[in-house]
Amino acid sequence: MTRLSLQTLLLSSWLAVVAAFDLTGQVVWNDACPDALSLGRAKVVLDDGRLKGGVMSDGSFNIPNVPIGPHLLSVVSHDHSFDSLRVDVTNETVHVYPYSLGTPFNPPSTVSLPYPVKLSPKEKLDFYVPPQTFSLYSLLTNPMVLFAIGGLALFALNSLVDVNALQEAAKQIDEPAPNPTRSLAEGQDQSRGGPAKRGGRKVRR
Repeated sequence: MTRLSLQTLLLSSWLAVVAAFDLTGQVVWNDACPDALSLGRAKVVLDDGRLKGGVMSDGSFNIPNVPIGPHLLSVVSHDHSFDSLRVDVTNETVHVYPYSLGTPFNPPSTVSLPYPVKLSPKEKLDFYVPPQTFSLYSLLTNPMVLFAIGGLALFALNSLVDVNALQEAAKQIDEPAPNPTRSLAEGQDQSRGGPAKRGGRKVRR
């Protein structure tokens, strides 16, 4: 029984070794990345880092013991971007297909790429952001600046209205108040037909 279990374990180990595949490829230098020095430290990974291999000075890479089945191949590089690929490993060979991140992984693309894998840098990543120069138009069109200007204008308008109201009230206070006695006398004279005549009645001779 123990001998049978040992044979089964050895057979399983042998099948696992046979089923594994060494994936090889090459980074093709171009204007975006002319050599390994420009590329810097980079590595080729399968399935988000489950398996990986470093890029050599000549651009070659090797990922050992890749199991049979489909895998997502990508390049981890600080300064350059690469396309992702779908790699299907079989008992005999490797099939390579283009793949765009965010699209369904199955079924594979109808376009087939050659093996060993060829990877070309797409572009050099530029993390430098030049400082912005002063622009009066940008300053005046800034929402925060417009909000501040509107608040100041509203405050100034309210202050102006308050000043006018105070001036009008002060003018009304400075005007002399009408004399009620005089107004009453004038009203009585008008009701009698005019102001009273001085002196007595003229005697007829």
